[in-house]
Amino acid sequence: PKCFFHATHAVVTAEVGLEWIEKHMELMMQDKSRFLAAVQIAGECALVGVALFRCTNLDNETGKFKYSTEENDAICESLTNLEDLCNGVKMECRAVIAYPHLRRVKEYLTRLGKSIGGTRGISSKDQRKRMREQGSLDSWIARPFDSLTSP
Repeated sequence: PKCFFHATHAVVTAEVGLEWIEKHMELMMQDKSRFLAAVQIAGECALVGVALFRCTNLDNETGKFKYSTEENDAICESLTNLEDLCNGVKMECRAVIAYPHLRRVKEYLTRLGKSIGGTRGISSKDQRKRMREQGSLDSWIARPFDSLTSP
């Protein structure tokens, strides 16, 4: 479907943008207002992609999801990557008291992470892995002792 293409394109654009920002953090920190603008543009791309995906995924007539498991997994993986990138870029914003633009970047990434968050472990690939681990004796033996004693 065309809407899925646009949603994926927007999410991946945001992901690539934040990856570039994280990779060239020193260059971006030289002009803090431009850094804020770049982060906001990438964030808005992500929000547009998520909105497109969510509003077009459910078929109103049948009540079923339109997109396949693979398509849902692709979006979930990209959103998980975006959430990790938000946390990574946010950790680099240290001098928030001296530079208000950095404070705004950090606040924006916190809000963005919360709005696109909650996708970690949602993909069917992660659920299958969890089900396999749940029934495996190897995974039980490999667990740390602390996780077995705590409720």
